[in-house]
Amino acid sequence: MKGRKTNKKGEFLIKKIEPGSYTLQAIHKKLGTGIAAITVKNKNLQVKITIPSKPVPQHTVGPQEKKFDQNPGSKYFKYWSPYRRSLSIEGNPQTFYGDSYYEATYNKDKRIKTVTEYDSERNQLHTWNLKWTRSGNRSEYYVEFQNRGTIARLDPRLYSHQLSEVRPGWKARFTSYRDGRPKEVKVEDNIGIQYYAYKFTYASQVDSNLVMEVIESSYFHSDSVFEGRHLVFMEEGKWLRMIQYYNRKNSNIYTLEYIHDLDLEETVEIRLDSTGKEIERKIIPFMQPDQFAYTLEWTGREVVIHEIEDTYLEPEGVSASLAKPVEEFTSLEFLSPTYRDEILDEYPPKPFGTFSVGKKNVMQFGSTGFGMEIQWINHFSKEDLKNLQTIGFFGVAQSDISSILFFLPDYYHLKYKYGIGKFPLGYGLTMGFSFTPLINIVDLNLVPISTKIGLVGNAILAKGVLENIDYTYWATIGISITFLTVR
Repeated sequence: MKGRKTNKKGEFLIKKIEPGSYTLQAIHKKLGTGIAAITVKNKNLQVKITIPSKPVPQHTVGPQEKKFDQNPGSKYFKYWSPYRRSLSIEGNPQTFYGDSYYEATYNKDKRIKTVTEYDSERNQLHTWNLKWTRSGNRSEYYVEFQNRGTIARLDPRLYSHQLSEVRPGWKARFTSYRDGRPKEVKVEDNIGIQYYAYKFTYASQVDSNLVMEVIESSYFHSDSVFEGRHLVFMEEGKWLRMIQYYNRKNSNIYTLEYIHDLDLEETVEIRLDSTGKEIERKIIPFMQPDQFAYTLEWTGREVVIHEIEDTYLEPEGVSASLAKPVEEFTSLEFLSPTYRDEILDEYPPKPFGTFSVGKKNVMQFGSTGFGMEIQWINHFSKEDLKNLQTIGFFGVAQSDISSILFFLPDYYHLKYKYGIGKFPLGYGLTMGFSFTPLINIVDLNLVPISTKIGLVGNAILAKGVLENIDYTYWATIGISITFLTVR
């Protein structure tokens, strides 16, 4: 809004203000800046602004108090909108004493280069790093985290606590729609290994009296396995009305509803279970409309709409779009025998290279996927007739037992494998494990397809695979390089 100058007494008057929430900023050439947040209703309002709003206490800085040196060339702000790439309410670190604030730096074209958020204790939380197009009309960015926490602190509405952990040095890399809203974010560690990803879509529901913006946030593990999603409903793109949460089977877990009382200036949060039954109701601080929210972009009467993905539960079970994808794979393995039948053990154990190809998750029940694989088996013995070189065709089941690794991030997967197979001259049983990824090569941009290095172990009991030998057995452990193709 247009500014006003005060009279000699420091008084000012602004007329014809529409009802709503505003921030007043008063600037004095010598004393600094004062800030006041107000809510205008249908009556006159008197506001007193103190400059500076929160003066810094005058006392000697003790040895344990954090000192702050203002960086030359930086500017400091109260608000930052990564969606609109805009900063608001300029001041200095002393102006925002006791509150969080943002430090901005600029490139040679005077466009925003970095924005760092500080907490109320003046600790750095994370930094937005922007890269602009040559024309300066678009930009992409990544966020680098300076301390441990959750990505939900960037925006509690867009993110979930199911996949949210961040650590110092980790980065969240964003891609955006043309209007600036986030489209996808991938979270990786300090050496470039991806841990999880979010995808966002936007739509609107319009009737004769109401425009409701709907934001869908879906979250995935690094291997693209769907983990869950939630829908955010914003009335007129301003007032948060409801958030619905869904699990990996796309079944509703719970719902949060919000009732805003303008007269009492309070918000009531209601929690509903999966059946719609109210299980909790509480009063929370009044949720003012956020001028920096990810609202719909209006052009005259036209609204930019991005369709929400159609991922609903089908009548007979999990929608195919949410089930674990069928994966075709080729695995090169470098194995060392750890235990062998006496027949094979006549020759000292010798490491050998082998391969397997197959499909995972052809059928799926819970955390267990059923598939097929072909293995090349290569064991040596003193006697040529006792060399074991053959191919096995196996039907296998793989169960994800990663939950026992509670101390590791969800990025790692421990799977137990078991199955039955056929050899040209016999048949056998197999069981084993895999732990991946020790390294995710595709995240290092070294290869174009998903490639992971992992630890594997395998044990096989085989019958009729050697001439004049009823059955034999062996166990191996080693390193695998697996190339995945998701169908």
